Amino acid sequence: MKSKNITDIEEFKSKIFEDERGYIEINYENESLVVKKSFSVANVFRGLHIQIPPHPQSKYIWVEEGEIIDVCLNLNAESENFGKLKFINITPKNGIFSIPPYMAHGFFSIIPSKFNYICKGTYSPSNEISIKPSAKIFKKLCSENTLIISDKDRKGIEIISALEKFKDLKW
Repeated sequence: MKSKNITDIEEFKSKIFEDERGYIEINYENESLVVKKSFSVANVFRGLHIQIPPHPQSKYIWVEEGEIIDVCLNLNAESENFGKLKFINITPKNGIFSIPPYMAHGFFSIIPSKFNYICKGTYSPSNEISIKPSAKIFKKLCSENTLIISDKDRKGIEIISALEKFKDLKW
């Protein structure tokens, strides 16, 4: 085994994007992997996001601090759970969750929270779809009046449109 010297060590500078909701920090990104962290103040909803083929992303997620309600929408038309929403309360006491690429994903911060992601597959804005949270999601999380959400997510497609769009997609 050949040893490496100190010059073989690579340093990666984080990119941080901040707004009134908190921040997203991209720690590492290459053609097959993205490592990022976010901090969200209470009542922030981030998502629902999904990337379509040829650039889908699976995710490994966990909460470092705080408490969230994780929200997933199954968009695999071959699944008996197609179109169903899943809500999971996650705290630092829970482990790591694996989110398959056919699940649109988002989360709601119940209290100020640090949330970590490892995404398999690179971020591809041209393949990303934002799905607008439905009244059912608002009802489950909190009232729409207290929800803090980005303009991008508020302007996403409706869930019914997403189901139509994904009904013939093969993962």
